[in-house]
Amino acid sequence: MNVVEKFDINKTKEGYPVYTIGGKPVRIICYDRKTEENKYPIIGLIYDKGTQYERMIQYKIDGTQSSCGYEYNLCLHPKKKLYLSGPMSFCKDKETWLKNFQYYETFFTIKGYEVVNPAKNPICGTYEECLKNAIKQELECDAIFFLPNSILSNGAILERSIAKGCGLEIVVLDDDISFENNYETQSGIKAKN
Repeated sequence: MNVVEKFDINKTKEGYPVYTIGGKPVRIICYDRKTEENKYPIIGLIYDKGTQYERMIQYKIDGTQSSCGYEYNLCLHPKKKLYLSGPMSFCKDKETWLKNFQYYETFFTIKGYEVVNPAKNPICGTYEECLKNAIKQELECDAIFFLPNSILSNGAILERSIAKGCGLEIVVLDDDISFENNYETQSGIKAKN
């Protein structure tokens, strides 16, 4: 689903992830650096796992550079498509779960994902019909995120199994209280210690 694209400065400003041709993620910190001939206005930082430091490289407007090999030239990867999974049908308060899904949709959109929010789907009949529609959406995605309390949702449990079986990336936040990091108690979800 993710195919390398030629570097485009306008798309990077829209949030497309930037990588080197060699596949390393690049953090662009400047698009308009002032130099003698304005030859290298872009400054990118590339993390080196060996040294655990970021290497600074200057780039031309077309994403090429001359200080390193070709594999350090810039390219784009399209935004990853992220599916939100979480409890809906067992929640008595529809407004609350809609707000939860909307919060994470906004959060991940800002992070650069194209977000698929099944809470926005129109009611399409029975629970089973709605679930089939949601699964079709999930299978068109690159990654999945499980909202808090997903472990209580039969639909989310099925979506997790499908995600693992089909190789979708499972996105976990640093302070995550989602599927992988929780267990159920009588009083609800508790984070593992």
